[in-house]
Formats: sequence, structure tokens, C-alpha cells
Amino acid sequence: MARDTFHLFQIHHILPNELFKNNNISEGLKTLFGDDYLSLRDSEANKIALYRNAHQAEMVRESLTKGEGFYRDIGMGGSYHEGGHKGYNDFILDQARIILALPDDVLTTEQKKFAFFDLARFSKHVSEGTATFDGKLLSLSGGADNAKILDKAWSSKQLDYTDPDVLTKDGLGDFKANFLSQDRLITDAGTNGEFNTEQRLLVTRKFTEALH
Repeated sequence: MARDTFHLFQIHHILPNELFKNNNISEGLKTLFGDDYLSLRDSEANKIALYRNAHQAEMVRESLTKGEGFYRDIGMGGSYHEGGHKGYNDFILDQARIILALPDDVLTTEQKKFAFFDLARFSKHVSEGTATFDGKLLSLSGGADNAKILDKAWSSKQLDYTDPDVLTKDGLGDFKANFLSQDRLITDAGTNGEFNTEQRLLVTRKFTEALH
């Protein structure tokens, strides 16, 4: 089936570019993660290829839901993607502001990092098309109403970041380690997140190799 598919996809940033363009949030991330905080944006782990065709996106989502690794290993998700997703972006920016503004007696610096990566993990599941809330799939599409839905879903799924064992819960430790791994390539660095040529080529190469 994959051989008969037209592979028209866009590169989606799980942590959107807008997060790093916001001066206040950007400064907060720099304080939290250090001078190389932009590697969070440019890492291969922050990028996922999404089809521009709803039927093709659904095909990928069904595969991911079954636990099949073909598309996930390539770096493809099952959400339909055509253009922007303001509600999704606004949700992430709002939650990042909340995390960064928490006083140290509520969450320590390390615990804020846990919260941030939990937000990224949740956002990846939404981007993959595999996240649900109240029995319904969560979506990238939509504006303010979708931001409210994502906020409610996120509130129901957040972990306790003060728990000494939080990294063992729901795969958070593995997600964090994978996101920060030196083995994950930095792609399209220096383009301010605007161009995804290297990432497109990487996904295409992985797809071609998987079929041969």
C-alpha cells in the first residue's frame, strides 16, 4: 500500500517555531536549558512529517494505533497537516508560560524541565494523531476552541513532577532521553525554524530505505 501512495507531506514542529520566537518564552527557555536551548527546536526529535492528504494521514494513524513501527521509525505521524494550527500553537505557548513562571518553591529547575518534556510528549501524541480525550481524537486543527480542548486534555494527563519516580511514569524518562540524545540529528540549523529541507530529505531517505 505504501508503494502506491503519493508522499506529499509537510514537516511539523512538535514544539512550534512560535515558541522560540516569543521573546519572553525564549528567554525563559534559555535560562532553563542553557545557551543551546534552540537545539530543542532544531532536533530531529522535534520534527514529524505529516501528510497533506486526510486519507493518507488516516492510514498512518491507523498503523500507529496498532503499534506498528514502520511510520514512527521513519518519522511520520498520522495527523492531517495543511498550513497553520493556531489553537495548537497557542495552547503550547500558554502552557510553556505557566511552567516557566512557576516559583522555585513549587517546582525546582529540574522539575520544570520534567514538566516541559511532559508537555512535549503530550504534544507529540497529538501530532501523531494517537492522543484521545473523552473518547475522541485530539486534533492539530482549529483555533481557540481547539486550544481549550487541548488544555482540558493536558490537565487530565499531567504527571506529578515532584514525584521522585516521575521519569519512570508513562515513558517520560525515555522520551526525555531520546529528545536530548546526541544521536538525534540537528537539522536545518540556522534557518530560524523556517526551512525544513534537511528534515524532508532525511524522512525521504528513511522511507526509501525502509522499502528496500
